[in-house]
Amino acid sequence: MIELSTYAERLKIPVERITGRSRKREPVYARYVYFLYMRNLGYTYVEIAEKFDKTHASVIFGVKTVNELIEVNDKYLERFLKAIDYEQ
Repeated sequence: MIELSTYAERLKIPVERITGRSRKREPVYARYVYFLYMRNLGYTYVEIAEKFDKTHASVIFGVKTVNELIEVNDKYLERFLKAIDYEQ
């Protein structure tokens, strides 16, 4: 498992920005990709939500959003997927 701190370091984004309340695209994409990563590791939506101090609905929305962006091959998203070693 890639720790959140390692992921943040690879992206050069402070962990606090990823786990925080920012609605700017960079930390939001980073957060959503990490949600998807944790989900693929078998974590429940509630477990992920607790780790990030979010609601499970926010996690569901984030995972759905990333999956949709992957489907349309969003180029901005590639940076975040590479940092997590995500294989399509």
